[in-house]
Amino acid sequence: MPYYPDYAKQYREAHREEIKENKRLWDEQHRNHRAVYGRQYRLLHPEQQHNWRAANKDKANVNQRRYRVENHDTTLQYKNTRRARKAGNFIEEVDRQQVFLNDVGICQWQYCSESSPYVDPSNWHLDHVIPFSKGGEHSYRNTQVTHPRCNLQKNNRIP
Repeated sequence: MPYYPDYAKQYREAHREEIKENKRLWDEQHRNHRAVYGRQYRLLHPEQQHNWRAANKDKANVNQRRYRVENHDTTLQYKNTRRARKAGNFIEEVDRQQVFLNDVGICQWQYCSESSPYVDPSNWHLDHVIPFSKGGEHSYRNTQVTHPRCNLQKNNRIP
């Protein structure tokens, strides 16, 4: 059957909901494929991402803030790894949740001044026993759970 633009337009209008549902199902089934393709495309065309960010600074900032809020642990992991790399320290992949489980959610700072030693699972700091600035490494051996206040009081002191 030859292609007729009018026929295609009429078909799309008549079957709008069916086409929409089929597209949703296809997107759902091919989510990983699309993510891989998108990463590859961005690696091959970095100038397009740069141009879009330059033209849409407000949108880019909102997206970045939203990502940081939604992926809080990933963002903190990246920051700690980057700081350790800049300081030239040993780096081990440290999972914040694993550190929390290892320390049973209890503040490990010896001078903890909080009323309860237990740390709020949604608001705690990953403390480096020997700080980066003093040559400490980013590893399970050198990390501990602390209250935010305790970690900020400790600053870069070595206990």
